[in-house]
Amino acid sequence: MSESADLECPFCRLPPERILAENRLAVAIPDCYPVTPGHTLIIARRHVSDFFELDADEVLAVWKLLTAVRRRLDAELRPEGYNVGVNVGTAAGQTIPHVHVHLIPRYSADVAEPIGGVRNVIPGRGKYPFAGLPGPDCLAFVGRVSVPAGRSESHDRESAREAFRSRPAAFDASVDVTGVRWPARAGNLVSASASPSEVAKN
Repeated sequence: MSESADLECPFCRLPPERILAENRLAVAIPDCYPVTPGHTLIIARRHVSDFFELDADEVLAVWKLLTAVRRRLDAELRPEGYNVGVNVGTAAGQTIPHVHVHLIPRYSADVAEPIGGVRNVIPGRGKYPFAGLPGPDCLAFVGRVSVPAGRSESHDRESAREAFRSRPAAFDASVDVTGVRWPARAGNLVSASASPSEVAKN
């Protein structure tokens, strides 16, 4: 499929008849084991296992195919929603070490309780700890604030909002090589969410 092809990789030796759509850097094929009708894989042509190793042109090519296939699925199958997902590494469930993006059409009642969407990759983590959906002022805390015994959800939600309002608001003046500005808020990406050991306990 590309000059970097791995002869053992099924995505590097796709038969032409399986290809639904393609561009210079990516192809789209139906998933061999579809989760729902229309489940499609968008595959980078270059043999690389990690999505984050794709260059900007490759990411754009994958995105263009993703949106093109989505338009076709809208017209042909009329799903009510979509999940878009990438598995990076064996811990995340990646089984074929060649970058591919899942485009999964979703239909009403295809599961009993769809709330949480991709959060359900960790069993039991799909539902938010607050009643209903979290407001924008507590999203940063929704993963780390639980409801202790004897306290109401409304009380706990207010605690999260107060913590959010009192957070440091200063921004780091530096911008990294990607052009991303990082807020200089309390904690880091690890401390701002539940650790693997905390997830395992729940």
